[in-house]
Amino acid sequence: MLRLSSMPTPVARVEVVFERLVREAQAQGEIRADLKPSDVAGALTGAYFAAFSRWIAAGSEQPAALGSELEAVLKMLFEGIAGPNYR
Repeated sequence: MLRLSSMPTPVARVEVVFERLVREAQAQGEIRADLKPSDVAGALTGAYFAAFSRWIAAGSEQPAALGSELEAVLKMLFEGIAGPNYR
């Protein structure tokens, strides 16, 4: 597993922020308590940078487009991707 110390500084900084936010959300019951905050933060960080990379690759200069992309990805993560037949 990757360690924060082995990641580029901006990635590590974002992941630290996400982990703090995840812990707060778990304390409020907004994120499942049985999940490791570092795992959730890692997934959120990956989703964030993937959306950011797609936004850059598309050549968009509209911040709203990035916001829409991030919102869609985060909605998918938080609502889940499993279909009704997943076991």
